[in-house]
Amino acid sequence: MRDLFENSFKSICFLSVLIFFSFTRIINADSHNGMCYENLPEQQWTWSYKKVFSDLECVKNSKLNQVIFFKENVKFFSQLIFSWNSSRPKTGFFSFYIKTRNSRNKKWSGWHKMFDWGNNFQKSNFSANESSQYAHVRLEAGLSDLADAFKVIIKSYGGADLGLIKSVCACTSNFNKFKYETINKKLLNLKSVHIKNVPKISQRLVNHSQSARICSPTSCSMLAGFFNKCPVNEIDFVNSVFDSGLGESGSYGNWPFNVAELYCKCKGKCFFYVQRMNSFLDLHEKLLSGCPVIVSVRGKLDGGQKDYNSGHLIVVVGWDAAERKVICHDPAFYTDQSTFVKYNLETFLRGWEGSNRIAYIANFKNKGVL
Repeated sequence: MRDLFENSFKSICFLSVLIFFSFTRIINADSHNGMCYENLPEQQWTWSYKKVFSDLECVKNSKLNQVIFFKENVKFFSQLIFSWNSSRPKTGFFSFYIKTRNSRNKKWSGWHKMFDWGNNFQKSNFSANESSQYAHVRLEAGLSDLADAFKVIIKSYGGADLGLIKSVCACTSNFNKFKYETINKKLLNLKSVHIKNVPKISQRLVNHSQSARICSPTSCSMLAGFFNKCPVNEIDFVNSVFDSGLGESGSYGNWPFNVAELYCKCKGKCFFYVQRMNSFLDLHEKLLSGCPVIVSVRGKLDGGQKDYNSGHLIVVVGWDAAERKVICHDPAFYTDQSTFVKYNLETFLRGWEGSNRIAYIANFKNKGVL
């Protein structure tokens, strides 16, 4: 596969020249961090680089058979999570590939195939080479040999229209800098916020044979119902994110597939990305902006339906300053109404940190905030 890409980039035909200049415009376009970290310089360990394609760029991309998203000389990172926002192609599928550059010797890794994603299927991949590995939802560069650049190629097969891709995001993290959060006055003095009208859905009541395994699409269905202001078909959402490549029996919890389907179900009203967060302050800021946040927790949550030792997705809808509790809709409970639960801050932080503060983040397009 690596030889295939190297040969394609060496082509000197006229079409390749046109594609090169189109790629250059994409590569040089502004990408920026979607979170606000001015008050957290000592805690910053994760960053997000985003690209939103303009209408003109989408028209140009429709004529291409591959598109590149490229950043170099970024903050050193040990892990990268890639996500995107696109309607499903009516025909064919997209394939996503990634490689990274070693910050020490400046050598690029080989290519990893991340995903295939099409009209009615999606599949993630695992691959490893001498310098990194891609494991279904994330690229691991390693804690000792950090990366400082990445390149993503999205290829079209079977007539899939690359103009459908509206935005992409690479969330990079340096796990050498990850720290457990201390509960201090700054956190306890955060003002209360509660986002109303977020649906409450128990995954146990979804008429699906794998209801015990669908916390992620059930949480996403709550978020889609909130933004659409009407319920979505939970079973359809569940079936639309099934990843046949992850696990022996497949999985419904692939992070990028879930946020991609959120974009589809919300008809492009918002952008959705997989990101890690620097602290609870970032999460609180998103709540203040009016956006519920889906987070992954792991381990024991005091008051939870059970211990979530394999990871679990819940929807955060608020913060109760008086009770010092995080307001959530937890789909693991057995009735819709009982999904409404408040977790004390300490148990929530430990659970969220068990998943290294992973989150599905929504961004209102009409506010100009990414």
